[in-house]
Amino acid sequence: MRVSRNPKFDPKPGYYCAHRWMHTRTMYWAHRFHHRFNVVVVPVSANAVSLAEYIIAYMLPFVVGAAFLRPDRLSLFAAVGLRVS
Repeated sequence: MRVSRNPKFDPKPGYYCAHRWMHTRTMYWAHRFHHRFNVVVVPVSANAVSLAEYIIAYMLPFVVGAAFLRPDRLSLFAAVGLRVS
Protein backbone atom coordinates (compact mmCIF):
# COMPACT_ATOMS: atom_id res chain seq x y z
CA MET A 1 0.00 0.00 0.00
CA ARG A 2 1.41 3.38 -0.99
CA VAL A 3 1.24 6.07 1.67
CA SER A 4 0.73 9.58 0.39
CA ARG A 5 2.79 12.45 1.77
CA ASN A 6 -0.33 14.59 1.63
CA PRO A 7 -2.09 14.26 5.02
CA LYS A 8 -5.52 14.67 3.39
CA PHE A 9 -5.01 11.34 1.58
CA ASP A 10 -2.91 9.50 4.16
CA PRO A 11 -4.63 6.45 5.64
CA LYS A 12 -2.86 7.17 8.95
CA PRO A 13 -3.11 10.94 9.54
CA GLY A 14 -2.19 10.65 13.23
CA TYR A 15 1.07 8.90 12.39
CA TYR A 16 1.85 11.41 9.65
CA CYS A 17 1.33 14.34 12.01
CA ALA A 18 3.35 12.73 14.80
CA HIS A 19 6.23 11.98 12.44
CA ARG A 20 6.23 15.52 11.05
CA TRP A 21 6.22 16.79 14.65
CA MET A 22 9.31 14.66 15.36
CA HIS A 23 11.10 16.61 12.61
CA THR A 24 10.51 20.00 14.26
CA ARG A 25 13.26 21.79 16.13
CA THR A 26 11.46 21.11 19.41
CA MET A 27 11.26 17.31 19.02
CA TYR A 28 14.16 16.32 16.76
CA TRP A 29 16.26 15.43 19.83
CA ALA A 30 13.99 12.41 20.33
CA HIS A 31 13.96 11.46 16.64
CA ARG A 32 17.64 11.99 15.73
CA PHE A 33 18.60 8.38 16.57
CA HIS A 34 16.26 7.10 13.84
CA HIS A 35 18.18 9.05 11.17
CA ARG A 36 21.60 7.73 12.18
CA PHE A 37 20.94 4.71 9.96
CA ASN A 38 21.17 6.40 6.55
CA VAL A 39 24.11 4.80 4.74
CA VAL A 40 22.65 1.34 4.28
CA VAL A 41 18.90 1.58 4.77
CA VAL A 42 17.11 -1.71 5.28
CA PRO A 43 13.42 -2.03 6.24
CA VAL A 44 14.26 -2.80 9.87
CA SER A 45 15.80 0.69 10.15
CA ALA A 46 12.27 2.02 10.60
CA ASN A 47 12.25 0.29 14.00
CA ALA A 48 15.29 2.24 15.21
CA VAL A 49 13.75 4.71 17.65
CA SER A 50 14.98 6.26 20.87
CA LEU A 51 13.30 5.45 24.17
CA ALA A 52 11.78 8.96 24.27
CA GLU A 53 10.33 8.58 20.76
CA TYR A 54 8.95 5.13 21.61
CA ILE A 55 7.17 6.48 24.67
CA ILE A 56 5.81 9.59 22.91
CA ALA A 57 4.93 8.16 19.50
CA TYR A 58 4.07 4.54 20.26
CA MET A 59 2.90 4.28 23.88
CA LEU A 60 1.27 7.66 24.51
CA PRO A 61 -1.53 7.18 21.92
CA PHE A 62 -2.69 4.05 23.78
CA VAL A 63 -2.53 5.77 27.16
CA VAL A 64 -4.43 8.85 25.97
CA GLY A 65 -6.93 6.77 24.01
CA ALA A 66 -7.58 4.52 26.99
CA ALA A 67 -8.05 7.53 29.27
CA PHE A 68 -10.64 9.05 26.94
CA LEU A 69 -12.46 5.93 25.77
CA ARG A 70 -12.23 3.85 28.98
CA PRO A 71 -12.25 0.45 27.21
CA ASP A 72 -12.81 -2.75 29.13
CA ARG A 73 -9.71 -4.84 29.84
CA LEU A 74 -10.23 -7.32 26.98
CA SER A 75 -10.78 -4.56 24.40
CA LEU A 76 -7.65 -2.71 25.51
CA PHE A 77 -5.48 -5.83 25.38
CA ALA A 78 -6.87 -6.73 21.96
CA ALA A 79 -6.18 -3.22 20.61
CA VAL A 80 -2.62 -3.19 21.93
CA GLY A 81 -1.88 -6.74 20.84
CA LEU A 82 -3.43 -6.43 17.39
CA ARG A 83 -2.08 -3.00 16.42
CA VAL A 84 -2.01 -2.78 12.63
CA SER A 85 0.67 -0.55 11.15
